[in-house]
Formats: sequence, structure tokens, C-alpha cells
Amino acid sequence: MRVLTDDHESLNKLLLELMVFVRRSDFRWSFELLDLFCTQLAVHIRAENVCLFPAILNAPNNRFTDAGFELTALKAAIERLKLEHNILTEELMKAARLMRQLMNDNENGELTDETVKSLAAVAILLAEHQELEEREVCQAAKLVLDPAEFALLEEAVARETHKRPEDLHEN
Repeated sequence: MRVLTDDHESLNKLLLELMVFVRRSDFRWSFELLDLFCTQLAVHIRAENVCLFPAILNAPNNRFTDAGFELTALKAAIERLKLEHNILTEELMKAARLMRQLMNDNENGELTDETVKSLAAVAILLAEHQELEEREVCQAAKLVLDPAEFALLEEAVARETHKRPEDLHEN
């Protein structure tokens, strides 16, 4: 799905920019970028949970067999992605807490190793997560859904990924 792939690229660029400012120990700007990254990731995760996963899981079972997908394995992949969403969110919240504490304690301080490790863990997990999502789940959507269903899914995902945080209470 081009929309999610584009979103992955956008998130990756933002995370790289964040890591540059973390390495410079510019924690004020790092915190701003982290906040933006968390917001964009939350919108992305919501699009997957609200649109992508249900569209696949609600497809008739025979389509999976016809497309050469093992439904049980695909369900396991989706559950893994959901679990990773939680882990990513927890790691980002941890990094945000550490940065906020640092800003409150010492304007001229340096980012702690714990903060850097937390963000590095996010980067590694995010790369693995995106690869699984694109290789398994998005590929399944292309093959299991008929062209009209896939087009509707792409439109729904596009709408969700372009929402602002204040719009998320809708639906």
C-alpha cells in the first residue's frame, strides 16, 4: 500500500532527524521532534488498527487459501504488529519522560544514555515492524481483497493518515 509505505518513509526521516538532534544534545528541539514523531506514529497506528487490519481479517477465509496465504500465520503477524505498536508507544513515552525530566532539571544538560538507548530501540523495532507489515500484511491486502475493496481500503487509510490529532476522536 503506497500510502502506508510513504508514511513509513516520512516516519523514518523524522526519526533520523530526531536522532541527529539527540546526538547534538539539543534536547529542547529533540523533545519537539519526539513529540511530532509520537503524534505521527499514533495516527499511523490508528490507520492500521481501524482500517488495514479489519479489512484483512474480515475478508472471506477462502480468499486467503486462493491467494496462497495461511490465515493463521497472517493473524499471528497482525497480532505481533499490534504488540509492537504497544512496545513502540511505551519506549517513546519512556524517552519523552526522560527528556522532559532533563529539561526540568538542567537546561544545559546532556541527553542520558537511557534516552539514546530507548530511541535506538525504537528505530530498530520500527524497521523490523515496517518490513513485516509491508512484506506480509500489505501484500496480503493486495492479494486477498478484490480491486474495489483494496481501493476503498487505500482511500480509508489515506483519510486516517491525514487526520490531525484533534480529529482522532471521530469515528
